[in-house]
Amino acid sequence: MPADPRTGIQYRRTIRLESDSPRIHFHASMKNASGHSVEWSMQSVSQYDTADPGDPSRMNPDFRTFAPANPASGYLNRYHVRFGPAENPSASVREDGLFSVHYSHMAAELWLDSTGNWLAIVDGTSHYAMVERFHYEAARTYPDKASIIFWTNGPEVKLKDGEPTMGSGGDGSPYYLEAELNSPLCQLRPGESCDFETEWFPTRGGSEFHGVSEAAVVLRPLRATLLQSGKIALSGSFGVLYPGKLVAQFYDERGLSLGNITLATCDPTEAVSLETEVSPAGKPARVSLHLEDGSGLDLGSLQEVQVESAEKR
Repeated sequence: MPADPRTGIQYRRTIRLESDSPRIHFHASMKNASGHSVEWSMQSVSQYDTADPGDPSRMNPDFRTFAPANPASGYLNRYHVRFGPAENPSASVREDGLFSVHYSHMAAELWLDSTGNWLAIVDGTSHYAMVERFHYEAARTYPDKASIIFWTNGPEVKLKDGEPTMGSGGDGSPYYLEAELNSPLCQLRPGESCDFETEWFPTRGGSEFHGVSEAAVVLRPLRATLLQSGKIALSGSFGVLYPGKLVAQFYDERGLSLGNITLATCDPTEAVSLETEVSPAGKPARVSLHLEDGSGLDLGSLQEVQVESAEKR
């Protein structure tokens, strides 16, 4: 696209769809086409429909967003309310360190100085989820420290002559939420460029959410229990990011491999639930659940846990 006449910035965006998975890759490039130096940031903005799938005239009651909160955040409460009421019950940092927004029909802009590399959108009504990934660069500066921004659309509450009023936006239609990823600030001399890479992974989710691993959304955490029979009971539920097969890798207390067991085939179109018993070799102390593609390539870990005794269940 041509350079913006006001800023002198020229953008180019390339979108690539994977042939063997639902992954969507975005490559954004920003070039300084002016005759002077500039400092600028790029932003990836995605909009999600938050209307009830069964009745679009109503709000979806089970639509949430998640992202890792920064444990050493520079913001009060580990996030910053850029717009909207400071006391917003829809936004919180959970005990597990995840920032969450339960969509409510009220205008609000919430900033995170997250050092993680993902955000997740989860529709508990349709059981749809989207993971957006980016690369956080700790050595660089982000606009006002924000790497992630969420916007919930709705009526704007304002004060006029000391009285609360609704803003000019009326009823705040339509129902939608924005998820925004910021790139670090780029200092560009004339003719210089910088890039911003992001990825989207559509998968399955639900009302329960426990984070994003390298290869999946964790819906119900993995548990491994040693039974009196000597078998290992494995349980958990996941929304995988790629099609493939789940493989349990077992290790003894010294960290030595005891071999692998293939558990199930899986696909991002359906959540995969584990409720199985296996008989690995030796005495496993730890199990790591991985996703492999059809050729046996390891696509990453879903979760890793210690083997519990049956008495701890």
